Amino acid sequence: MTRRILLSSLLFLAGACRRAPEPAPAGGLAAAVRGARGAEACRRVIAQEWAASLPVPLAASGRFEIFYYPMSGSEEPVMATPAASAVVDAAGGPPNECRAWPEAPKDLSAPYWPAGVEQLDDAAFEARSAKLDALTEAAAAAYNARRPPTPADAALAKEYFELFDAMAELPLRPQYYRLNPGFWEWVRAAGGRSLPKA
Repeated sequence: MTRRILLSSLLFLAGACRRAPEPAPAGGLAAAVRGARGAEACRRVIAQEWAASLPVPLAASGRFEIFYYPMSGSEEPVMATPAASAVVDAAGGPPNECRAWPEAPKDLSAPYWPAGVEQLDDAAFEARSAKLDALTEAAAAAYNARRPPTPADAALAKEYFELFDAMAELPLRPQYYRLNPGFWEWVRAAGGRSLPKA
């Protein structure tokens, strides 16, 4: 397996396989994402071989949504649109919701990953993933504070989006936006950049 394929595999499994920051917390977002796929309600609608997205903050404090999408092939993996999603709570416990999406998955066109991601070694990829987990939780807390963005919020939103933009799957940006348009518009208002409106 080439480095490119290995890192692609790591990327599309990132939501389920990402390591938590050191020292590893007992709970938190990373643990909630890792545990979602194995929950009884989710096993009925999520195939084990599907890839997990990065988590997106929801308007309910402490809750995040992940979608799952098929990846097929080995030499040149083909990504498809999402087939299911789960809502997790960073405080722990089983997913609050797990549902199949009504539309049948459709194959997407490459490129799948932002420039430079496939050149990361395992340690660099894991470090970026851990940092993005922490920034996602911080951005969620600021978004759910329901206040005009402060200078600290602006710096946080900018840093969060820069790292998200450097790691998230390129053809799935519309699906990320649709999980919670309100969050992405908060990111735009606070930090100046965000996902395009879907």
